Amino acid sequence: MIDTGLMIDCLDRFTRKETDQMKTENLTSPTVHLNGTAAPDLLAQNCAVVDAMYAALDALQRATPNARDYYTQDGDAFAAARAEHAARFAAVTGILREHETIAETIADQIAY
Repeated sequence: MIDTGLMIDCLDRFTRKETDQMKTENLTSPTVHLNGTAAPDLLAQNCAVVDAMYAALDALQRATPNARDYYTQDGDAFAAARAEHAARFAAVTGILREHETIAETIADQIAY
């Protein structure tokens, strides 16, 4: 069962306003229709992913490599760790942006 308050919050967060710029990413978003998954479920599922990605980014930020944990290693271990961490952060950010876009397309279909 979908929480009505959650659905309203998701609609408020992801319904594009006329002044908002349209996303240009090529994503295949679901179409809301009678034979498919209920619109509130689709929206809630994608809102949950967005919230989880924000939590993941927060956790990743707290886990940023610190030079004092790498200075005993040879070479550029700290630089490598920072680059690897930045790549992970970028990957999660990419997932976040995609699901924000998907949530927007679902919210637009519900709102109009």
